[in-house]
Amino acid sequence: MASSWEDARRCPSDESPGEIVGRRPASRESGAAPGSQLVTLQCKNTRCAYHETPWVVQINPDNTIPDPITDREKFFPKLPGGQRARDVVDMLTRQVERETKPGGEIRG
Repeated sequence: MASSWEDARRCPSDESPGEIVGRRPASRESGAAPGSQLVTLQCKNTRCAYHETPWVVQINPDNTIPDPITDREKFFPKLPGGQRARDVVDMLTRQVERETKPGGEIRG
C-alpha cells in the first residue's frame, strides 16, 4: 500500500490532479474492507484523452490507498446475441445515419 492520495489522484494520461466527481461506499464483493470508499475522479484538462473518462480510487477506512490492480482479468458481461440483438444494432445504425445526414431529424 504505497500509493499516496497525491499520486492516486493524478490523471493516468497527463498526470495532472483529478477533480472529485463522485464518492460511494466500496462493495464487500470487491474484497474491500468495510468502510472503504470509492472516489471517482476526472481530469480537468480539456485537451487530455481522459477529460471525459473517469477513474476510481479506493480509500480504506484508515485513509490508506491500495496500489492499483493491473494483473486482474477484466470482466465484461456477455451481451445477448441472436436475431434480436442484430435487429437492435441495425435499428441504431439506421438512426445514427438519419441523424447525422444534413437536414436529418428524428420525429417522435
